Amino acid sequence: MRMRRVSPLCAGSAAARWAAAAALALLALLPGSLRAEVRKDRPPQLPPAPARLWVVAPWAQGPWLVRIDNEGTEAVRIPADVRLLRIEIYPSQRRGWARRPLVCDGPAAFGLSDGGSGFREMLLGPGQSYVELFDPRLICFGRLADALVPGVRIDASLGWPERLRWARGPERPPFAADGTRWPRDLAPRRRLRAPTMLLSHAVSPWSAPWPGEPLSDAGGAGPPPPEAGAAPAVPAARDDLAGRLGLTASRYADASNAGDIAVSVEAHNIGERPIVVALRARQLSFLVDGPDGLRRCPQPSAEHAVPRDLFATLGAGEHTHLQVLLGELCPDGAFPRAGLHRARPTLHADETGREHGLEAAIGVVTTVPGNPLVKGEHARSSPATLVRLRHARLPFYAAPAAPVPTDSIGASSELVESRLSARGGLLPGGHEPSGPPPPPAADEPGVAAAEPQPAR
Repeated sequence: MRMRRVSPLCAGSAAARWAAAAALALLALLPGSLRAEVRKDRPPQLPPAPARLWVVAPWAQGPWLVRIDNEGTEAVRIPADVRLLRIEIYPSQRRGWARRPLVCDGPAAFGLSDGGSGFREMLLGPGQSYVELFDPRLICFGRLADALVPGVRIDASLGWPERLRWARGPERPPFAADGTRWPRDLAPRRRLRAPTMLLSHAVSPWSAPWPGEPLSDAGGAGPPPPEAGAAPAVPAARDDLAGRLGLTASRYADASNAGDIAVSVEAHNIGERPIVVALRARQLSFLVDGPDGLRRCPQPSAEHAVPRDLFATLGAGEHTHLQVLLGELCPDGAFPRAGLHRARPTLHADETGREHGLEAAIGVVTTVPGNPLVKGEHARSSPATLVRLRHARLPFYAAPAAPVPTDSIGASSELVESRLSARGGLLPGGHEPSGPPPPPAADEPGVAAAEPQPAR
């Protein structure tokens, strides 16, 4: 019979484990008074700062509302900044929801993961609340925004990751809720968590109009009306199958600064016959709606002729892509503040090709919401590109936050509708601006130039 030899190292390790187990058993047998003496050296545990977070989502498409209540008897300091939200999306499945969420990390997207001084803070007195409307696409952008559909489960929080349970020492700033007294009588909290919610199937009645939204259909504005006193014109024959230009834009563009905003515009032949075109990025202009109002990015001036080899034939149903850097096209200061911007393109096809013996399609064309004549992968494109600008020259908020009495808030869903009614449903920049609701805006000069016209 062959004997198995045990390593001295393994034997020693086993002996050490037995000794440790025996020591723990002896400690458990100690009287309670001795164990209490050991605990006397530990500092007393303070109650957490009495701040409570709510996120209200009456509609899956937004707007949503973030609210922080001070439920204590003394003032607390909170970060009044919607960019610190973290939203976890659990898509619905046949049985329940997915185990792993899709994470929208606001602090990571806006460079606030380490705190610093880039976020807005405020003091909440007893019985006061911080309330702000926001567009959920400010936090969940791109494909994550497309995941915000009815029936999904949402877990929202505000702040930064908490300390691990076994970590020693006090919590380190930044804090999502902190007391104001010294010595401390409240334990600071690094993250506030909102109750879990399910997104509703209700359709939001509030939708901000796209910049320069036309009133005409996908076929264009049609011929201009005759002048007063002019003789009636003889109606010309019309070919409904002739080639025509249509325009679509990419749905999302995420950029760290204004110089990185890249927008893709697609020019389509929405007719049934081929057309000859000469399309370049310099023929595009944009109308940008952002936190500071409407701004126009004009078409660059053309100082040279177009050679013959730049004219191409665009078949029926075909399209071509035009890539644009808005930071180069728009004037300085067009994107002074971070947040959500909507850029709507207009194509100025002005190259006739007659100097080369061609008849190219010309006209001024802009995007149309839900253009039924655009087929394929671009059929779901939006009238304007939603741009998330994460950093800019001016602060994210134009004014400090103002607390409101908690007793005056009422039901959160009613609060959302009342604040939207006061502002006409507009959330410039993706969040509610501070201060009173703005007055009704007058017609923007030059917006009429973005109206679609039929391409010849």
